[in-house]
Amino acid sequence: MVSGIFRSFYASSLEEEVTYCFRFSNSFVSAYSSFLTQTKTVENIQALTDIELLTISRNEILKLENSSPNWLKFFKANAEQEYKEMEKRIFLLQKESAENCYQDLIKNHPEFLKLIPLNYLSPYLGITQRYLSRIRKSISN
Repeated sequence: MVSGIFRSFYASSLEEEVTYCFRFSNSFVSAYSSFLTQTKTVENIQALTDIELLTISRNEILKLENSSPNWLKFFKANAEQEYKEMEKRIFLLQKESAENCYQDLIKNHPEFLKLIPLNYLSPYLGITQRYLSRIRKSISN
């Protein structure tokens, strides 16, 4: 993606949208497990802003990987980075309180707070919008 903001989400068993990932300008966006397995995904990807997007097919990626070890290293490094970010997020959500998760956003991803609507940010933190408002109010006091 060249510019814009995407969110990735799925529907919970209660049919609520659960946002689990945001992507900003100059990053990759995909349903990666679907890309790997070539099966349908439950993941949804939604543009939250106007976007400029470059696309590349799975076949083209495979051709690039086969054309040079450098491309293979590049895609591997990208997948490893995504894995590390996902693991960090899972550990944070499982170990920390919602307040600490919000503080982590303030420290490490202030752009989320400026650019992401609260109705998408609260499920990203695993809390209701009302609880997020309380956290924000307590921190600003």
